Amino acid sequence: MSGVKQDNESNKVVAVIDDPISSLDGDIMFVISALTRMLIDETKAGDHKRVDQVILLTHNTRFHNEVSYQHHGAPTSAVKYYRIRKHAPKPNVVQDCGQKNPIRTAYQELWDEVQTARTHPTEQMPWLPNVMRRILESYFATLGGKTNLYELGEALAPADRALHNALIAWSHSGSHTIMDDEAFAQHSAPSDRWLEAFQRIFTTTADGAHRGHYNMMMDRAQAYVINPVAVDSADTGTTAPASLQEAR
Repeated sequence: MSGVKQDNESNKVVAVIDDPISSLDGDIMFVISALTRMLIDETKAGDHKRVDQVILLTHNTRFHNEVSYQHHGAPTSAVKYYRIRKHAPKPNVVQDCGQKNPIRTAYQELWDEVQTARTHPTEQMPWLPNVMRRILESYFATLGGKTNLYELGEALAPADRALHNALIAWSHSGSHTIMDDEAFAQHSAPSDRWLEAFQRIFTTTADGAHRGHYNMMMDRAQAYVINPVAVDSADTGTTAPASLQEAR
């Protein structure tokens, strides 16, 4: 792309980058991501001598997020997102997602589910225990080194600590079991009390040091839940986690 133009080439070219990190290790992925971001930025600004447009295709969500994170929160007509949907044995379909990035990390999607539950606090949501457990374990256990989630409620008032302990027990029970030895009963209690206890973990633990993380993730989730990328409700095919990003 930066080489000498051949006699049969136009002055400007379209750069098509197809999964450039296949079989590469993590360190190289960050290098390739940085180079790809530079190419996109130069193309957007019109500063590249040869490239007039970039089309990037990838099945790797981590690489996609590394390349596209600088466009979050600042939609521009110079960048568009597409998703390739598989409808085997029918032909694949390219979905135009506009300026909104349809690919989100698994951690962000968990917070989307919490925001959905908070938006409908009186509805039964049997998947909520597993979602809460995965968030708490990802943030406090995996990243923070807190192996015992019950300890997060030690500084709470007795009544709040009891509800905290019940939340941890409920989230583990609801995410790891299907039924007990004698009978099965669907959770019938509304989700609002558990959502309050879940929020309290972030707003009170370590004197509220994690409040900012909770607010940030819930704000992002709220923006996504209220205005998600339109998806064909009739789509029953397999979705390929492939994105196609265009810079003009």
